[in-house]
Amino acid sequence: MMQLATDGPIVTINVYELRSDAMNVTEEGIQSLPLPGLTPATLQSHASVFNSRRNPARRDIRRPPICSNVSTEAGLRWLWDVAVRPILGGTQLTSSGRLWWITSGLAGRMPFHAAGNYARGPEENAPSWITSSYISSVKALKYGRDKGAAAVPSQTMLLVTMFTNPPPHRHLDTTYEEEAIGAVFGADKLLHLAHPDPETVLKNIPEFAFVHFACRGASINNDPNRCGLLLVRDGTPADLTIANLEDIELKKDSVAYISACSTAKQTDSKLAGEAIHLAISFQALAFEQVIGTMWGADDAAAGEVAKRLYKKLMSRTDNSMGNGQLKVATALHEAVNEYRLASPGQNSVLE
Repeated sequence: MMQLATDGPIVTINVYELRSDAMNVTEEGIQSLPLPGLTPATLQSHASVFNSRRNPARRDIRRPPICSNVSTEAGLRWLWDVAVRPILGGTQLTSSGRLWWITSGLAGRMPFHAAGNYARGPEENAPSWITSSYISSVKALKYGRDKGAAAVPSQTMLLVTMFTNPPPHRHLDTTYEEEAIGAVFGADKLLHLAHPDPETVLKNIPEFAFVHFACRGASINNDPNRCGLLLVRDGTPADLTIANLEDIELKKDSVAYISACSTAKQTDSKLAGEAIHLAISFQALAFEQVIGTMWGADDAAAGEVAKRLYKKLMSRTDNSMGNGQLKVATALHEAVNEYRLASPGQNSVLE
């Protein structure tokens, strides 16, 4: 297991009534760090804070009325104080700054990658110290490593957008992402499917190295196979589901960017012990690397981050990347931090 931590530590969050801790795996060994302030009760109360991160510009299918007396900023400070800061203080990081999170249950709804007291200073937050990724298990990480490092793929993009949604779902403003992606890839390397049916998308996915979904999405309670993205067929809602992806064969080193709400958040309490959500399912079944959103995706922020991300990925050749590796997590981390610094107070980008 320690061999898997050569590029950065693997941190598993365990939260129980009797005890909560973080199991940290590094090159040097395995250690347990107690997290007494992280309890099922406090997780439950703060989960409502992050679940309420919604506004008319954000993209989810279900919009439950959730109220909380705690602000998002206070929630991020709390998560930093009780979990992420103690973990980073007791964990030997590598020069890459990479860290892999394994979460389950209520902890799977927490944005550990974004935790911080941003008002206190530039070093009092997770993004200033680490480049985060989420994985479902150590076994899943080993499987990905055994396949070899992701190479720089061909610069081809499939863009799937749902600007107009069938009733009762509200329309989305995907203009930001359409313009950003068009500017980076150009017409000759881009296929834009606007308001497609699932069959058309599935037919085209294997032909492209990058697939960007700008649409509504949600995790469906009780049935992970029905988790998916809202498309349309003959004017009525039609989902592109996890089950639909099982039989398609993708290009090696394919990358999916799912710019929709709830794609990286566990929403079903009955499956709380399982690391099941849309982004991880996309990776397990099909794509080499997947970018998902944990809270509501803001239209303008989504477009700006996508533009910065794809510019970085397209500008990095084999020589600059080192061994031809496509470091998506690093490029995303840089894109988010650049946008955050350029847009003070816009914490939506941390999602």
